[in-house]
Amino acid sequence: MKKTVLGLLLALVVQIAGAQITSMQPNESEKKEEQWKIDLKKNRFEAGADLLWLINGNFLPDYMLQFKIHTIKDQKRQGAWRFRVGTNTTLNDKIEHQSISAYSNVLNIITDVGYQWNLIKNKLLIFYGTDLHFAHKNLIYDRVQSESNSDILTNHQEKTTMFGIKSFLGMSYFISPHFSFSLDSHIVLRHINY
Repeated sequence: MKKTVLGLLLALVVQIAGAQITSMQPNESEKKEEQWKIDLKKNRFEAGADLLWLINGNFLPDYMLQFKIHTIKDQKRQGAWRFRVGTNTTLNDKIEHQSISAYSNVLNIITDVGYQWNLIKNKLLIFYGTDLHFAHKNLIYDRVQSESNSDILTNHQEKTTMFGIKSFLGMSYFISPHFSFSLDSHIVLRHINY
């Protein structure tokens, strides 16, 4: 009986010591996580798309594409040149307001060019900067009708051009070395020509 209890105690001590040694060594998932960090020297070029149109939450043009070229001078001075372009079009969109109906075609184009500064914390990249902003909207009313279906206006065209400066602040969370999700917010100071 004493040998059995002593054997069990010895086995228990060996198991506890083995568990502690094992817990001190990183497991495979921890090793994988330690293997990569955000490396903008390797991944100098970045491309992205705005996905807010999937949930109908974008007041900008429906489709926005962004391209960045990262510039790394040293660990403290990191940034990126940014290029964004967006567009949306609607054809024969019926607009109703009080007793008037309008059928319109819209072409909207936005372009931003600027620079961002980066701060990296583990897998989080915080960025801020300034863009030069340009937008053009071309709205064509094919016909505008009153309640009695008589045409008030046909083939009326409105053009709007906007330009200015945009300041932004955002963050990207990297879920792998080559894939991240980003959020940003901006403020625009612009001039509008009608």
